[in-house]
Amino acid sequence: MTIPVSVVILTFNEEKNIKFCLDSIKNWAQEIFIVDSGSLDRTVEMAKQYTNQVCSHEFINQAQQFNWALENLPIRTEWVLRLDADEFLLPELRSEISQAISNADVKINGFYIKRRVYFKGNWIKHGGYYPTWLLRLFRYGK
Repeated sequence: MTIPVSVVILTFNEEKNIKFCLDSIKNWAQEIFIVDSGSLDRTVEMAKQYTNQVCSHEFINQAQQFNWALENLPIRTEWVLRLDADEFLLPELRSEISQAISNADVKINGFYIKRRVYFKGNWIKHGGYYPTWLLRLFRYGK
């Protein structure tokens, strides 16, 4: 079952990561958008197996690329989730996001998400890496 969230992923040469990222949100997010910066590998080809919303835009920096995406993509959902191609959602986080947006008061325009950093398959829980709070889920246009 999909939820009313559009996921925006910025990519450049992410063929090693993109499948894992997209597998974690397929059949969950209502819309998936990929904004590629001219990948020379199979990133675009792989992304098109998950969504037909794949476009290319010249990269200047992360902020400008993401702002371009928000201003130019045909986003139709109330909520937007920003992911990096080397990130993925655990089932528990998908469930928590689903509940949060379905119960969100109209005064709430965004949610901070704790990011887990993994190195060689191990979650780095100490040394200042966790929790890292990031505003990644927000109402479109807010």
